[in-house]
Amino acid sequence: MGWLLAALTYIALAAFLLRVAWRFVLLIRAKKEEPGMSMPHKGPLFALGTVLEILFLARLFRANPRLWLGEWLFHASFIVLILWHLRFLIEPVPLWVWRLHTVGKIASYIFLFSILYILFIRLVVERNKYISRNNLFLLIVIFLIGLTGFTIRNFYPADLVQIKEFVGGIFCLTPLGGAPRSNLFIIHFILVLLFFANLPSHIFAAPLAITEARKRDTELRSILHG
Repeated sequence: MGWLLAALTYIALAAFLLRVAWRFVLLIRAKKEEPGMSMPHKGPLFALGTVLEILFLARLFRANPRLWLGEWLFHASFIVLILWHLRFLIEPVPLWVWRLHTVGKIASYIFLFSILYILFIRLVVERNKYISRNNLFLLIVIFLIGLTGFTIRNFYPADLVQIKEFVGGIFCLTPLGGAPRSNLFIIHFILVLLFFANLPSHIFAAPLAITEARKRDTELRSILHG
């Protein structure tokens, strides 16, 4: 089982990285094909505004404040949990990662709540019949990832040493033949691979796309008020 999970991990990561790289290529091509325009107000303030817009999902807030709350909590807690999981990949574990213990536990509750909130807003409050099947599938998968991780930590603990050796072996390209003796962890791990295999590549190209969108907004305002 360990070799199979390792092979699936390499396949999922390779496919994901290729999709992300191709997305950046498409964005760069699209930028080159755009007609040249002057770029007013370009500088530190523009860069700061772009960073704040990315961090606080400002465009989503303007479009749908109700959905924004769940989306922002989801992204913030997701980042915290990713950083907290670095303890399985890094040796020795940095002190700042250990200090995320309490914050990580809180984030795990917020993470599950935020996904349920997003689903409630989309499917019940807004009755959005046109939600993408892929988005709905990803939300369900990532909820199950959070739920299995939450269950392992709070109710059916797995051997963390085994997990760290197994995961570390995969990412150091020295996979172990045997998987950790926890069926729940194996389900959790397979769900993570399923998530990566279906994760849209545009998510990681979003900062570049937001930057370009802000440039176009600034150029448009300059033309209208120039």
